[in-house]
Amino acid sequence: MENTSSQRSSFDQWLLAADDNLYVDEIKRREAFFIPKFLELVSSVDSYHQLILLSQSLQMVLGGLKPVTSFVVDKKLYSLYKSKGMVGYFDMKSLAVLLFELFDVRLEQKKETSLQYEYYVYNPRLIAQLQKKHPKILRYNDEMLSTYIANSLHAGVNQILLMGLLFGIPMSAVKQYSKYMTHTACRLNDRLLVSSYGEGYYVWGQAYKRDVIVREKYKELFFMKLASSPQYRQCISTLNHVASPYRELSRKMFEYSLYMNQIQHDLED
Repeated sequence: MENTSSQRSSFDQWLLAADDNLYVDEIKRREAFFIPKFLELVSSVDSYHQLILLSQSLQMVLGGLKPVTSFVVDKKLYSLYKSKGMVGYFDMKSLAVLLFELFDVRLEQKKETSLQYEYYVYNPRLIAQLQKKHPKILRYNDEMLSTYIANSLHAGVNQILLMGLLFGIPMSAVKQYSKYMTHTACRLNDRLLVSSYGEGYYVWGQAYKRDVIVREKYKELFFMKLASSPQYRQCISTLNHVASPYRELSRKMFEYSLYMNQIQHDLED
């Protein structure tokens, strides 16, 4: 993989502060190979795994914009797909292998309930960099993400801080969430949901903080650059066509499974 971190990039146009939860060198490094590797990934998996790759939150992990995302597989919905002959034996191993081989990211089952499977997709390289900026969290030693999270919480690391950093949420939003939210109760009504590209988090106040503005600009630029590629546009069009019969069976559950990345899950789950 080509290292482009020393080259000028359009991602260099915004100055980052010391605690910003963005790592420009990793974004630039992945920028050079993202599209061909993504096209190879899509062409190498079956239709159900292709649905997962539609997630823009997952694409941000592949592109270096956030360390971690998550998705769920609803068991009842999967059984419905299977009864219609749309899927076969349930298996995530092939997708996990390809994600690691092509993008150096890992797919890990977070947990299984009677209703669903839950998964993490994460970039170990980015997680390892978090402690350099945020010494209050534990050093990451390349262990499984679920193990790292469990060890961190056992050591007394603040859960909201940890999950906010892992899911790439701006520090100002993490701090406000910690101050104003208690589980599902909100102690201050001046709350806004920042929701774009499959990612959602809460902020407070009439004007966005600087780090929120910068993060949203990075996301916009990332997807604008992808959309400038005819190959990427055709790939997404094909994926949406593949997704059509799945959506028709259960649009609400399909969208929930694909884009499960909201603030309540990210910061407190």
